Amino acid sequence: MRRAWDPVADGISVVHVAHVGQSPKQLAESDAARILAAFVPPPGAVRSGRISLAALAVEPAQPSTPDAVLRTSWWHVEGQPAAVLTWEGEHRPAGFSSAGVGWIGASEHFEVFSLPDVPGVLTERWLLVSVASDGPGRTAIRVDAEVGWEPAKPAGERIPAAAKVVTVTPIAGGEPLPAADRPVTLTDQATVTRIAAVVDGLPLFPPGAYHCPADDGGTGILLTFRTALSGPALAVVTGQASGCSPVAVRVEGRSMPTLWHGSQLEQQVIDIAGIHWPGFVG
Repeated sequence: MRRAWDPVADGISVVHVAHVGQSPKQLAESDAARILAAFVPPPGAVRSGRISLAALAVEPAQPSTPDAVLRTSWWHVEGQPAAVLTWEGEHRPAGFSSAGVGWIGASEHFEVFSLPDVPGVLTERWLLVSVASDGPGRTAIRVDAEVGWEPAKPAGERIPAAAKVVTVTPIAGGEPLPAADRPVTLTDQATVTRIAAVVDGLPLFPPGAYHCPADDGGTGILLTFRTALSGPALAVVTGQASGCSPVAVRVEGRSMPTLWHGSQLEQQVIDIAGIHWPGFVG
């Protein structure tokens, strides 16, 4: 579950004014280095080079997106793997929460610690601690810091500033909408600008495979932006509130990369426009 970034609770605050000139990838690389450095080694642990141990040859969680960086360190310590991993769970770095434990085969155990996302910038911030026996009474530790970043949207994927009118149309893939759920056309410039800003603020749909909530053919919203009431469409935005909530965008006839958070788009547009449709909740 995603959480809002809290610079007080987050023990590793990586987005500062001094970093505004850095790209998302550069921020992710810096964050991964800091997360790796935040690992708390157990008493007596000695950092080493890469450990040639089959049980730790593959990280327990591969990056789910090409827009991610992975940094690794290796350690040795006296003691049993289970005891070492328990100690790590009790001494996780400040600001991290436990995101789960697991194992690969019978020889490797790991625990995942996570930091909150940085909205709009960093999408995954994980510290993975894996342990395996490396001889009698000796444990090898692999530490992985993984940080994913949100790729930048194309410069052209913005609602044109010339848009002065927006028509908001309710859509549904399942049951027919009530007759009262009719399109609403808005001409107030401040309102149109606010709705355009909501669209422009949506992130790109993340790459990779996802287990989405069931697409029940629920409600959605269609936004058509024009320069005037009778003018051609400058931009057409179709947001889906169910499933993975994708948002399709066409700007001046060109299809743009799919955006995310269609349910958020739907609710915010309804609130801004003051629309009350019987078939919609909100």
